[in-house]
Amino acid sequence: MDIGTLLKKYREQQQLTQQDVADKLFVSRQSVSNWELNKNYPDIIKLIELSELYEVTLDELVKGDDNMVKHLKESTDIVKKNKQVIAGFTVNMILFVVIIIGFSASAELLPVGLIVLALILINSTIIMYHLFKNF
Repeated sequence: MDIGTLLKKYREQQQLTQQDVADKLFVSRQSVSNWELNKNYPDIIKLIELSELYEVTLDELVKGDDNMVKHLKESTDIVKKNKQVIAGFTVNMILFVVIIIGFSASAELLPVGLIVLALILINSTIIMYHLFKNF
């Protein structure tokens, strides 16, 4: 059974209106309606809140709907990629500081600065690949 049908069933079992659910979850009534019509899915935090509100387990809400499982997996993958991109930018900033210090300290450190600059370019390429891979 799809998650929208389950959400509607559990809401009705609790004798709640869509507006009641929306008020308790701090979302619009249209959001609740869209979830029940399978137009879009609640995020994982809202799923947890829904399971508590309807007094059912997350398994009962999610497991029967393959599309919902796929949606949650994609959402998790996006979070992981965002963390990788942030880590990459952080490394770039550290390397950039190293190169500035190297250039200002001495001309003898110029080869080290060029190596660090090459690492920044490689890291930037990897970051851009991850950013635009899904487009």
